[in-house]
Amino acid sequence: MSEDGIRRSGWRRSDVLRSHLILIVNVEKVFCNSV
Repeated sequence: MSEDGIRRSGWRRSDVLRSHLILIVNVEKVFCNSV
């Protein structure tokens, strides 16, 4: 996510990193289950 996107959403950087990590984990789970 770009800094402009972070500023527009109003999230703190820690919240962005946490949600990004959760998103990656969920995508990996779905990908592993579908393969």
